[in-house]
Amino acid sequence: MPATFREFLALLVLLCTCGCGANFSVHPAVVFVGDSITFNWSQGWAGQQATFTQNNWLDVGVIGLTSGQIAAGFDAYVVDLQPQAVHILAGTNDVYPGWQLSETSTNIESMVRKAKAHHIAVVIGTIPPWGPGALPERADPSPQRFQRIDQLNQWLTQFAAEQGIQIVDYHSLLVGANGENYIPALTVDGVHPSPAGYAVMTPHTEQALQAAMAAGSAARASR
Repeated sequence: MPATFREFLALLVLLCTCGCGANFSVHPAVVFVGDSITFNWSQGWAGQQATFTQNNWLDVGVIGLTSGQIAAGFDAYVVDLQPQAVHILAGTNDVYPGWQLSETSTNIESMVRKAKAHHIAVVIGTIPPWGPGALPERADPSPQRFQRIDQLNQWLTQFAAEQGIQIVDYHSLLVGANGENYIPALTVDGVHPSPAGYAVMTPHTEQALQAAMAAGSAARASR
């Protein structure tokens, strides 16, 4: 993608998101990339606007994106904005019937590689639980959905350890006793967290981002 076009996309992101729940400087401290789970995070109803504003976090999540689409826009959404860190939460829209782990792992690896090359600290998250509710049943009622979620989350955890990057296990934070579905109070529809769900997630996210940025600063100082 030509640099001028990437710059245009970056400007478009800034213009389109400036009224969506987070105020930020030209270079946000953290960029959040992802799908609707990320998009909702900085919306007024989710209750986390103040945290995004105070920390100079920019939410560029887009409803419906797969990890491949997130990776395709990574230069414009992240690299060109020069944040200190990026938060990656991707894969919920990948793990449908016929999915292969390599489809998502390749995209995550690409984003992490680019971030590291540009000295951007990385935090990744496991994808949340699925169900109960009419929306998840309509979107993917297959029992194997839970196996696919577990497979991706296990890979994400292993990959983060291998790469020495921070991971937040959102699945464990939000899952109910059966190990598959959300705790009912922590979701609005069985797919997306509720305000209570985001309230559970955010402190862990903030802690992981602070650790990632501190490690990044130390690494830059030692060079």
